[in-house]
This record gives sequence, structure tokens and C-alpha cells, in this order.
Amino acid sequence: MAPPRFVQSSDGTIVTNPSASIFDQRDNLLTSWLLSTISSYFLSSFMDVRVASDVWIMANSLFAVDTSAKQSQLRHELHSLLKASRSLTSEAERMAVLFAELSSEFEAIVSSAPLSPVSLPFQRLVDALLEYEARQIRSVQDVLVAANVVEGTRL
Repeated sequence: MAPPRFVQSSDGTIVTNPSASIFDQRDNLLTSWLLSTISSYFLSSFMDVRVASDVWIMANSLFAVDTSAKQSQLRHELHSLLKASRSLTSEAERMAVLFAELSSEFEAIVSSAPLSPVSLPFQRLVDALLEYEARQIRSVQDVLVAANVVEGTRL
């Protein structure tokens, strides 16, 4: 919470609160730093932010709600692909279908799987994708926890 802009001095006059100036300076630095960490793809959503708490509110509205829906969608797509792949005969066919249908969020797994010196079993690949998805969920939760800690801290 920001300190009051003006305070009453010992002689009764209203003067600028030095704590408010320090708070504003720190808030401006924090706001600038936060905005510098946001992808250019999302920056247009942050045009109206004025203070650091506005950045957190906007980031939370953009990513927190959407994240759980996105994760559910990805999980559904992955399970649908698994069902569809069971009708295919070879593991190579199953992997090709899986790789073709995965979204870019799984690019790290998709691009590293062919680099394995031995052919990965289909189920091991699925397990790796599910673990990767679980890590994404945990990292989003960690960011939200950190955001709440910063939001509640007084400068």
C-alpha cells in the first residue's frame, strides 16, 4: 500500500511525504523491470498499467485463468492422441501421429526424442510428455506463488 502523498509537518503546513517519493521510485523501477520480462507478444495487453500491482493484476488475468484451461486442453488432446494411436500398428506410426498433433509447448520433447541413440518405446515417450506437462503446471504455480509474495510485500 502506498504511503500518503502529503503529510503535515511539525509547523502545521502540508508537505510532500518523502516516503511517498521513495515508494514511487521503487514502484517505477519494479514496474519497468516486470514489463521488461514480458514477451512482446503480450505487451499490448499491458499498455494501461501504471504501477507494479497493475502489472501483476494484468498478468494474473492473462495467464492464471487461461493456464488451467490450456492445461486441460493439452491433457485432453494428448489422451485423444493416445486413443487414436492405439489403432495404428507400428510404434513409428504412433509416434509420427503423436509428434504431428502436439502443440509447440511440447517442442522440447519432440525435438529431443529423435536424438536418442536408441529407439524410445511409445509409452516412454508418452510418460516424458506427461512429466513435461506436470513440470509446466508446477512452474506456473510457482510463479503465481512468487507473484503473491511480491504483491504483499511493502517497499
